[in-house]
Amino acid sequence: MLIDLELNFGQIATHLNLDVRLSLADIARDETALNEPEILRTYALRHDSGLHVLASPPTPGLGELVEPSHVTQLLETVVEAYDSVIVDAGSVLDERTMIVLERADAIVLPVHPEMAALKAVHSLLDYLNGIGTVAGKMTFVVNNMFAREILRMRDVESALGTKVSDELLYDPFLYLKAVNEGVPIVLGSPRSAAADRLTRLTERVFGARAVSPGAAPGPSPTPTPRKPRGLAGILRRG
Repeated sequence: MLIDLELNFGQIATHLNLDVRLSLADIARDETALNEPEILRTYALRHDSGLHVLASPPTPGLGELVEPSHVTQLLETVVEAYDSVIVDAGSVLDERTMIVLERADAIVLPVHPEMAALKAVHSLLDYLNGIGTVAGKMTFVVNNMFAREILRMRDVESALGTKVSDELLYDPFLYLKAVNEGVPIVLGSPRSAAADRLTRLTERVFGARAVSPGAAPGPSPTPTPRKPRGLAGILRRG
């Protein structure tokens, strides 16, 4: 299950070429779905790969209907319905995001290699370390947005004050192609270097069981076709 908790302008359904009929806003108004795993599953969009998606509301106004209490109920129920759950927690640190981060087994934090972004992430880490709940669960991934290396890895790690686990490669074509066609790189260009890095990240977070030879990765922390931004929380049943 992949949940798009970018409540203002989430585009995971677009990136997977899925038509949205029901969204998190509809679930928030259905108390039964929030508490019954089998009812909740009826709200999921089905991707051909086998991935299920709970889509972001179509407008920011509807996003306001999803309150922190709904997020808590949703997470408690969804882990009963699915073995693995990935949450795109968006780019805003609010009460709803903190609920996801505190409950997640692992957190993937993509980082842009430029100083303003690195300082922002460093401030985030200071805050999370101060409340002492989630910092130890983080995997840092450098998301290379530039054709040329602007900062070296040691400069990135020095600015963050922590080690970086993985690095997503720059590509001038594949990510845009994936976004425009709605076909994830791991499916549309499975032999590319970009797909290989995404698969390696999947294996790091979920373990080798997530990927079988000759097949596209199973539920991935980066199942959207473009490079990730913001925070992602990963939860597993049990």
